[in-house]
Amino acid sequence: MDMHIQKEWIFYAVVGAAALLNEIAIHYGIAICTFLPLMGCVMAVGFWTFHAREKNAE
Repeated sequence: MDMHIQKEWIFYAVVGAAALLNEIAIHYGIAICTFLPLMGCVMAVGFWTFHAREKNAE
């Protein structure tokens, strides 16, 4: 399997996990505390995934 495809699947898994954790946090009323850290993780993994693609495409 291509390395880029593996990184994309990791990104999609992180997005799914963040959505699941956010829904759990909404249920317990602590979503205000977890939303920004989860979005930060998703953005960091997204930059790691898609920045490598742009760098290798040159």
